[in-house]
Amino acid sequence: MSCKINWLFCLLTFVPLFASNYCIAAPDARFVCGGSIEKVVWGLWDQNIQEFIKQKQIRDRLFKQGDVYALYDFQVHTHNIVSMARRCNRLSRLMEVARLVRTVYGALESGTPSSPGRRWVCRDGTICNDKNRLLNQEVMLDSIQFLVFASSVANALASSDTPFGDEEKIFIGDTVQIAVEHLLHWDDDAALLALRRATTSTPLDVKNGTSALFFTDKPL
Repeated sequence: MSCKINWLFCLLTFVPLFASNYCIAAPDARFVCGGSIEKVVWGLWDQNIQEFIKQKQIRDRLFKQGDVYALYDFQVHTHNIVSMARRCNRLSRLMEVARLVRTVYGALESGTPSSPGRRWVCRDGTICNDKNRLLNQEVMLDSIQFLVFASSVANALASSDTPFGDEEKIFIGDTVQIAVEHLLHWDDDAALLALRRATTSTPLDVKNGTSALFFTDKPL
C-alpha cells in the first residue's frame, strides 16, 4: 500500500513538461480531466489511500498516540489530490477529503487564559520529546502546513460555481473559525513587529546573510 501511495505522490508532484526552442509540446491527453491518470488516482484513493489516511494517520497516530506529525503527513499525501479535484471541479471528491479534515478538528485542544484559541498539541509519537521541547506543545510546522491544506479545501468548495449544501457550509465555517483562532494566538507583539520590519525592508537591509528579515511559513 505504501508503494502505491508513494507512486501517486510522485506522479502528481513531478509531472514532466517537455519544451524545445521555447515551444511546449501538446498537452498529454492522459492528464486531462476525465483522462486515464485521473481515473487511476481516484481508483487508488477509493481502494487504499482514503482508508489509510482515516485509519493509520488520523485514528492511530493522531487520536490514539497524540502524534500531531500525522497532520503533516495527511496533507503531504493528499495536497496534490485536492489540487486535481479542484482543477476538475470534483466537488464530491473534495467533500470526501473535507470529511477527513473535519475529523481532525476533533483533536483540537482548548488554549489557556493567556493564549486562548484551540490548537493541536503533541502528546506522543516518535518525534516529540522533552529534548526538542515539542512534547506537550503545539508544533508550528504541523499546524501551519495542515491549516494551509484545510483552507485550500474550504476555498475550493467556497469558490466553486456549483451550489452546495449545509455540510459544505459547516465545513467552510469551521475551517475559517479554526484558522482565525490560530492567527489570533500567533500574532503576539514580537511576531507583529517582525512582520512590520520584514514588509518595510529592502534587499540592502539584509546584512551578513542573516535570515531575520526573511519571510517564513508562519507569517506567510
